[in-house]
Amino acid sequence: MPRLAAERSLLTMHYMGLNEIREKYLSFFESKGHLRLPSFPLIPQNDKSILLINAGMTPMKPYFTGQETPPRNRVTTCQKCIRTPDIDCVGKDARHGTFFEMLGNFSFGDYFKREAITWAWEFCTKVMEMPVDKLYVTVYLEDDEAYDIWTKEVGVDPSHVSRMGKEDNFWEHGSGPCGPCSEIYFDRGADKGCGRPDCHVGCDCDRYVEFWNVVFSQFNNDGHNNYTPLEKKNIDTGMGLERLACIMQDVDSLFDVDTIKNITAKISEMSAVKYGENHLADVSLRVITDHIRSTTFMVCDGVLPSNEGRGYVLRRLLRRAARHGRLLGIKEPHFLAELAEVVIHESESAYPELREKAAYIKKVIEQEEDRFEKTIDQGLAILGDIIKRVKDVAGKILDGEETFRLYDTFGFPIDLTREIAAENGLETDEKRFLELMAEQKKTARSAAKGFAASAWKDNEALAAIEKTEFSGYTKLVDTAKVLAILKDDEAVGVAEQGDDVTVVLDRTPFYAESGGQVGDKGVLTAGETSLLVRDTKKANGIYLHECSVAFGSLTVGDEVKACVNKSERLATMRNHSAVHLLQAALRDVLGDHVTQAGSYVDAKRARFDFTHFEAMTEEELATVERLVNEYILSLTEIDTLELPIAEAKKLGALALFGEKYGEIVRVVRMGDISTEFCGGTHAKNTAEIGLFKIVSETGVAAGVRRIEAVTGLNVLEYLNEKQQTVSGVASVLKASESELVHKAESVVAQNKALAKEVEALNNKLSFAKLEGVVKSAEEINGNLVMVARIDASTDALRAMCDALRDKYANGVALLAGVSDGKVAIAAGVGKDAVAAGVRAGDLVKVAAKICGGGGGGRPDSATAGGRDASKLGEALAAVKETLKALRMVTEKLGLKTVLGVSNISFGLPNRELVNSTFISLAMQCGLTLPIMNPNIASMTGAVRAFRLLSGYDRHGAEFIESYGAEVKKPAAAVPTSEMDISDAVAAGLKAECAAAAERMLSSGTDPMEIINGKLIPALDAVGSKFEKGTIFLPQLIQSAGAAQAAFDVIKKAISERGGSGVSAGRVVLCTVKGDIHDIGKNIVKTLLENYGFDVIDLGKDVDYQDVVDAAIKYDVRLVGLSALMTTTLKSMENTIKLLHENNVNCKIVVGGAVLTPDYAEKIGADFYARDAKETVDIARKVYGAQD
Repeated sequence: MPRLAAERSLLTMHYMGLNEIREKYLSFFESKGHLRLPSFPLIPQNDKSILLINAGMTPMKPYFTGQETPPRNRVTTCQKCIRTPDIDCVGKDARHGTFFEMLGNFSFGDYFKREAITWAWEFCTKVMEMPVDKLYVTVYLEDDEAYDIWTKEVGVDPSHVSRMGKEDNFWEHGSGPCGPCSEIYFDRGADKGCGRPDCHVGCDCDRYVEFWNVVFSQFNNDGHNNYTPLEKKNIDTGMGLERLACIMQDVDSLFDVDTIKNITAKISEMSAVKYGENHLADVSLRVITDHIRSTTFMVCDGVLPSNEGRGYVLRRLLRRAARHGRLLGIKEPHFLAELAEVVIHESESAYPELREKAAYIKKVIEQEEDRFEKTIDQGLAILGDIIKRVKDVAGKILDGEETFRLYDTFGFPIDLTREIAAENGLETDEKRFLELMAEQKKTARSAAKGFAASAWKDNEALAAIEKTEFSGYTKLVDTAKVLAILKDDEAVGVAEQGDDVTVVLDRTPFYAESGGQVGDKGVLTAGETSLLVRDTKKANGIYLHECSVAFGSLTVGDEVKACVNKSERLATMRNHSAVHLLQAALRDVLGDHVTQAGSYVDAKRARFDFTHFEAMTEEELATVERLVNEYILSLTEIDTLELPIAEAKKLGALALFGEKYGEIVRVVRMGDISTEFCGGTHAKNTAEIGLFKIVSETGVAAGVRRIEAVTGLNVLEYLNEKQQTVSGVASVLKASESELVHKAESVVAQNKALAKEVEALNNKLSFAKLEGVVKSAEEINGNLVMVARIDASTDALRAMCDALRDKYANGVALLAGVSDGKVAIAAGVGKDAVAAGVRAGDLVKVAAKICGGGGGGRPDSATAGGRDASKLGEALAAVKETLKALRMVTEKLGLKTVLGVSNISFGLPNRELVNSTFISLAMQCGLTLPIMNPNIASMTGAVRAFRLLSGYDRHGAEFIESYGAEVKKPAAAVPTSEMDISDAVAAGLKAECAAAAERMLSSGTDPMEIINGKLIPALDAVGSKFEKGTIFLPQLIQSAGAAQAAFDVIKKAISERGGSGVSAGRVVLCTVKGDIHDIGKNIVKTLLENYGFDVIDLGKDVDYQDVVDAAIKYDVRLVGLSALMTTTLKSMENTIKLLHENNVNCKIVVGGAVLTPDYAEKIGADFYARDAKETVDIARKVYGAQD
């Protein structure tokens, strides 16, 4: 008797949200003894056959095939999935999407058809409360067992059960496990159907919706359609969450489902475009809604935009969504990142990792939006030109080379080009595009072939071997039995001396390569037999020792002593532990978005890849390095724990993203610093790491950085290598190590000077060719047109064109050539030719466009570049034709351009700004006479500035007359022999300043009078002008140099006279660390020496410790510190602090333009000196020369 609850058909289903449906499904199957697993990442693990997880059962394949043991024989999941084959269809209708969630319940050799069918029906009718009369079932044509369960045991009316053929209800994929399947359909009503009398389950219309599919995996297909029963039968159930939500919410498409509809609503708010009112707008709304779901989850799961593989899928989706945002009129540059927050909010209850990585997700999307924004306008413009050219000749296909250039240069995915072309009724030549892609990748492919699995991975000889027992966490030496020997991937019984073999032991202390840690090296010995272990790998739990037989022979069954290379293992352990500390430090300094993206540790180095958006600064690197070393010196114990995965997560253990873990996991904990899932070997205490030094920080992919570092003795080796390099460079440059930087700067400066000399000589050679250019000139409508090819740099060509421009008022020069493999173009136009309407900027643009480049400039001088040197001849000829056309317009047609500019801003705010900007643009384009109000300062200013920048106002005379300060007539020249020393300082004249000092000394003027009465006031005056902005940095430097020349004269004179002061003691002087300004310090030095003090001048940018060492070494009673910059005052404070900490018995005097007496007292100085003379007085007081 069928057990149908007929009364249920009269009930109305309850509305149920997507998140509620997901939870009800998973909870239901948990109640049936299933283990709820979180969704696997979208990035497939150990499966290179697909880019992204595309079905709920895909991550389960290792369990179905027996390659891995499932955590439980009953499992339920809600799996994130992405399918992109029909990406171009997404948005065009409401049925297609790239992202979806697949509910599933799985049995691995446990329950079978009866339970799977019964529970499916129970969930639909009891939990979801679906009306029974709305549900229909299909079974495989020959599956009587399933049919009987549905009709006789569950009680489904036979009229609601259909038998279908192999095409519809039998799942198989080539050879391997396969079997019949059964599906459940929901009848949405006749109004959703096609109206045909024979409309039934399986019809292509929208009436009957299939939402549940259970596969009964019970056969094995040998590849030739020979089916044998499986010993262990499996269940694979798949149900689309969004499709079930459509049914439970009684909506027509996934875009009407609650959580998805909320995303669309946000886009409508951003764009002020309502969904459902315009077909084209609806397409864009659906594209963005779907693509932001996919991209948010992809980025969360570790995918980053790139031009390869899954990264390219992500880039395609983001850029397609960004373009449709533009079509909707969205101006916000980071609107997709803002939308990602909506996706996160709607899904975080089921996927908490979305919230944990929210900042990272949005940052990655923002960066890709920025990248696309930089190229999309230019790319769209070029694509528009291409489409126009094709349409102009009634073409139908876009050239494959053009579409490839759009992809290669502007990052336009072919999908985007195809979509825009289709909108314009055109197709793309994708065959040629793919050919060019293949050519571009050919070299890369050959260099980066995927690592093929070694033959031993599936070797039959290993099939019966038990997994190896690993003892290496606690032992470096162990005894073991030889279980197998492989030579040339074939099992052998004996390995002889000289053989290269793979040895399998029953247990081993050798760590096998995994988790970024290299495999151990060492030796296997048995009596006189010795094998060198070069590497250790692992396959399916079996450890494989790659060996060379050094002495004797080895036989299967022998007992061996396995000895790991201790020094290499310990060094590797130090590096591995350091990587954990490094990740902790990076997260502390950069933020929690930092996650591991890869690692590699061996005995020599540690390499760590991590997610971050930009290169680290030197300060960040220094902070991270210091933190890691502080962690090391904290003497923290390193513990390893084996815990249930749930308990490990409660501890806050970090997991390597995308890695699969069993129910019991190994956790490495370093106090409160770091807790991570890890199967590698580690030190017992952080102190065992010794030292940690970052060697480099680089980028390896978009959003991924890499740090390489060394630890322990490797740090000393690294520093020794650096020291040898420094010593070697110092030897080559013939300089001490302390002088090395200065010497290197000097050599670089000399090289630059020589390079300039070479360039000047090349320019002279090029200029020698100008005579021939002039001789071959052609008169075109009154202008002397000089067009020629001269292979020289852009600067050289511009200089030549400017020379011809200045020499010939009616001259029009355009010179082009090839420099460093690129096209260089320059033009110069004389003033008469400019007045006649010729523009240098227009000429270079004409030539550059032909050569595949661009450029511009002023009417009288301009430059450009190009890529295609083969088009140079055509470009030069085109310029002549352009000049002929310009002359025709201006002379033969007699046309001038007159334009009123005020109406351009009508109705806009700040009209004055708009008008003045427009008039500049108009004049650049050749406007002859602007009609404007001359009483508006910004308008006349725009005209004057344009004339200045365009070269009409030569030397800026008109501009300076209009806007400059009061112009004074130059004073009569003063003979050098009569120039006052103060005037010489102000003018920055070294020779004159030195001569004036000599004259004053010869006339008997006291040296101190020259310094205090002349030089110091002159320098104060120069400094005051600089601060007021009436002179600039070059003048300031010149004046300082002039004063220094005078001081040198005075110092020499004092020395020759034997000095007038008393030898009162020693004083250490320096400019503090970070400050390179030493003029003030040098003045103080000169005065102190004049008064008989021995000055130990440490120079500028002096380290704190060097000051302390000098004060102690020379037993001084006074240290003088100078600083000119506010940024180095902290260095002054640190120097004083270190002097006090070392109990140096001396007084400290400080001075400098940025200091005050109060600040000097605050930082612990004993004296503040306003000037050099006061410093001398303080020194005499300290040494008892005066009260």
